Amino acid sequence: MALLPERMSDGEVELRRCGFDVLSDAVGAIHGSWPELHHWLLSFQEEVTLSSYARTLDDYITAFDEDQDWSYYIFDEHDAALVGSANLYRSSGPERVAIGYWVRTSRTRRGYASRAAQLLVDSAFSSLPLVQIIEIQMDKRNLASARVPEKLGFRRVAEIKREIQVPGHSGRGLLWEMDRLTWSVANAAVSSMRNG
Repeated sequence: MALLPERMSDGEVELRRCGFDVLSDAVGAIHGSWPELHHWLLSFQEEVTLSSYARTLDDYITAFDEDQDWSYYIFDEHDAALVGSANLYRSSGPERVAIGYWVRTSRTRRGYASRAAQLLVDSAFSSLPLVQIIEIQMDKRNLASARVPEKLGFRRVAEIKREIQVPGHSGRGLLWEMDRLTWSVANAAVSSMRNG
């Protein structure tokens, strides 16, 4: 059994483990967001078809079961629409994991990526006891993506040189981090406010 849950929700968005049940909808979301995905993400540099994405899903399923990469679809809880994808994956060593995300073009600027990333942060620190640091990286030019870690209280720790691999890359990336202690303190503060 995988260490992270197959589903998680905050009442506004639900993360569901990637699988074949919504294959055509996922490919439709990718096609509808292709200019942005192709511009920013290395994994979307070649045409995505139902058969090619099915092969990708095979890899996602294996990685999830082996606790290496936990890939989820993002759903809007109100209309049950698939609005994007988010994943948590192993970084450098057992103490670090990283978060990635994308939101379909027609659903951007509604907080889906932030909510999905928060669910992954909470799940990682709750379910992976060895993890001490969660990181998020993006190209320096990707201002929309950079708003997510900033909003969630991640600390920007470095601007790093990156290989230019896709059309949107500038050669400079931003690295953001959240440590377990910061998360614990923030959770304690939220719990205290709720309990009045």
